[in-house]
Amino acid sequence: MIREIFEYILSFLKSRLLPLVLVFILLFVTILVRLFSLQIVNGDVYAQSVTDSQEKTMSVPATRGRIFDRNGNLLAYNDLAFSVKISDSGTYTSNKVKNQSINEVINRTIDIIEENGDSVTNDLPIAINLDGHLEFTESDNALLRFLRDIYGAQTISALKDEQRNATADAVYEYLRDRYEVSQDYPLAHQLEIINLRRHMAANSYSRYMTFTIAYEVSDATVAAILEKSRDLVGVSVEEEYIRKYVDSVYTSHILGYTGNVSSSELEELQAQNEQYESNDTVGKSGIEQALELELQGTKGSKKVYVDSVGRITEVVDNTQPQTGHDVYLTIDSQLQKDVYNAIEDELVEILLSKITAGDTTITYNSNTGSVEDIFIPIKSVYFALIDNNIVSIKKIAQSDSSIAQGIQSKFETRQDSVISSVMNELTDSPTAYGQLSDEMKVYIYYIYKNVLVDNGIINTDNMDTNDSVYVNWDENESISLKELLTYALTKNWIDMDKLTAEKYSSLQEAYDSLLEYISNY
Repeated sequence: MIREIFEYILSFLKSRLLPLVLVFILLFVTILVRLFSLQIVNGDVYAQSVTDSQEKTMSVPATRGRIFDRNGNLLAYNDLAFSVKISDSGTYTSNKVKNQSINEVINRTIDIIEENGDSVTNDLPIAINLDGHLEFTESDNALLRFLRDIYGAQTISALKDEQRNATADAVYEYLRDRYEVSQDYPLAHQLEIINLRRHMAANSYSRYMTFTIAYEVSDATVAAILEKSRDLVGVSVEEEYIRKYVDSVYTSHILGYTGNVSSSELEELQAQNEQYESNDTVGKSGIEQALELELQGTKGSKKVYVDSVGRITEVVDNTQPQTGHDVYLTIDSQLQKDVYNAIEDELVEILLSKITAGDTTITYNSNTGSVEDIFIPIKSVYFALIDNNIVSIKKIAQSDSSIAQGIQSKFETRQDSVISSVMNELTDSPTAYGQLSDEMKVYIYYIYKNVLVDNGIINTDNMDTNDSVYVNWDENESISLKELLTYALTKNWIDMDKLTAEKYSSLQEAYDSLLEYISNY
């Protein structure tokens, strides 16, 4: 028996399996030693390390307090609705890939939102005007604060001259290049993408923080987003309270409104209450702003575990937020309605009595020479309706009704006539600006200021305002725009690089290029 055992052991030792068995034994012992070290020797250290690196505390927004009138009638309340949000929760091999991926996700999400009849929120102070060009929607200190944040300056005074005087186009191009936003996207989408990216970049230290793409979206949008959620990395649909107002037409000037907090507002509010964050909704005007600290409420918090890319894996603690205080005003909402309607009716009667079919705007007393009456020409009324977008030219053009088509036909005929007259002033024997009709002066000055100066075609930095030709244009009004532009070309006041990359050998060729730009504007 012993001999057989000995022979078996001897044969095993001579077997080719022996090295493999020894390797497995060594690996098994190594694993045991490692597990002993991780769990017994250094278990507490590693457990604390994991907790420190993955446990995050997130704020939970509080429901805003309601607003009532003196009789307890509700004026402002909160309504539960769906919002589309995004967070930076993906993993990327490079910053370029990250920019491309996030931008594409945002663009596809915007497409879904708009296809279902909803709109995207956008507080970027750059907008597309009626002419299709970019312009700032803020001015003065508000614009300077925006530029300070965009260019990363510590203070407004630290802005460089070119940053302080940057045009809307220059800021757009700067942000577009920073976030690598493709120009293949529609311009409106590019601005919306830039707006979200700047908010996300400002809070890059909190990758799990969400930012709102659209408020109060329809069920169709919710369904479409959820259906494509696998492809829309970081996009989610969440329930949140939306501020609503009762009969706002009568009380909006009193109650004000809410919106995303700006950088300057955030600084002021954080000085009074540290709970405010950059993605908060706050009162922007009226009672909403004046009683912001009362209405806001106290935020809750929740402790969560997040994975390596910031996604929440577990909620370990949750403190509920406290609703803001309700506010009772001294106004009587019914009295407010009655007074509003009475004033509106009286204004309508006054305006109707002053509208005239002629061109007379003021009549004077023949004896004293003082103003006797003031009238409003009907054409001024029509212009105001169109200029304030109450009447839409685009909708008239798209309408199938014979009346709308007749109006559109007259409009196009008149438009062609005006364009022809304006171009004649720039090509044929022009009339001095001071001798033009009031209507033609408006068109010519629009070309000079809005088309050429505001777009940097006329470089005002190079322009000599004491030059006799410029003085004859600006003060004496004794020369035409054609004469000014021709002279400006000889004085290098025109930035030809913004018109074309070609180099012209003659003044006429350069002027023709300028005319082509004006004609295509």
